This record gives sequence, C-alpha cells and structure tokens, in this order.
Amino acid sequence: MSKELWQRYARIWSSDATTRDREMAACLTADVTYRDPATSLSGIGDFSKYMADFQTGFPGCWFRIKEARSHHGRTLATWDLMNPQDQIVFEGMSYALLADDGKFSEFNGFFDPPA
Repeated sequence: MSKELWQRYARIWSSDATTRDREMAACLTADVTYRDPATSLSGIGDFSKYMADFQTGFPGCWFRIKEARSHHGRTLATWDLMNPQDQIVFEGMSYALLADDGKFSEFNGFFDPPA
C-alpha cells in the first residue's frame, strides 16, 4: 500500500492544476505540512502553489519512487527526480506521517538540490 500511495503522490507534482487539486484532496489532509531544504509550508493551497512553482522551475521533470517503507503511521520513500529524457537530476528521500484515514498529513523531504 505505501509504495502505491507514494507513487500517486509523486504524480501530483507533475499534474495540471485540476488534476493536482483533485489528487491532493484524495491523498493529503487539508492541513498537511511540508518541509524541504527550500521551504516550510502548511495547507493544501500553499502546497499546490509550491508544486506549480516546481513545475515552472523543473519543466517536464517527474519523480520516480524507488522504495517505500511504512509502519505505525510513518512512511519513508526514496526517490529520483527525473528529467524529460528520463535521466536522474538528483536523488532524495522523504519521510511522512499518515493520518488515521490513511492520507498524508506531514512531509519532510531530504535532498541536495543541484547547483
């Protein structure tokens, strides 16, 4: 289950606004928090804007989930950011908490962005 949820979440980062909003509502709690080396935010609206900005900064890029593990409402995934030619831009991992309903409620991303 956890890898499938991570894969669904990863696709949101490359989705158009309509699909992104629908999928975020299905996969994330309304008060989701997100942190990575570049930002800290909360709420689906701010997160959606951050994803839209990601698409502008990394056009055509997408996330490939390599592995996901879960236990006791916590989950960890390793991933690659892929460019449109399916080459790795950089690697990272993300840790998340799951709400009682199985949606993601908190993310912490770890990666070294490219120079």
